[in-house]
Amino acid sequence: MRVRVTAKVKAVTPDLAQIINFLNIYRNWTQYIVDEIWWENEIPSLGKLHKQFYYQMRAIGLRAHHISEIFKRAKEIVKACRNQYLNRESREIFKEIVKIYGKKKLTEREIKL
Repeated sequence: MRVRVTAKVKAVTPDLAQIINFLNIYRNWTQYIVDEIWWENEIPSLGKLHKQFYYQMRAIGLRAHHISEIFKRAKEIVKACRNQYLNRESREIFKEIVKIYGKKKLTEREIKL
């Protein structure tokens, strides 16, 4: 499943190569963090992400506010994808229930089964 995220960036450097390099680093680190937290049961807090990745990212020259934005975006992506997956799964389950019970109104007991 792919998710497209648009980032708004204000650039103050006149060098286009630096801007492109920064955007590539930003995108790659966002994807790396999404990959790392994807299979965890719960989405980690910003504090846990900070402990896990902050110093690695600072070592390559990213500024602190860029790092915090990367953390926020990665969490948003994982949360949105999981919600989308769960909503799709629940619709499929509902279709199966309709096939089994028809289009009658279900009672609370039948729904919980």
